[in-house]
Amino acid sequence: MNMLDFFRDNTQIFTDAIQVMNNIIADIQV
Repeated sequence: MNMLDFFRDNTQIFTDAIQVMNNIIADIQV
């Protein structure tokens, strides 16, 4: 397995998770 591909996949997962967290925080603040 290519390490760069592994890192890129995990970065996408983290990016998605951060976006979800931001959406939840925004909903709470409303």
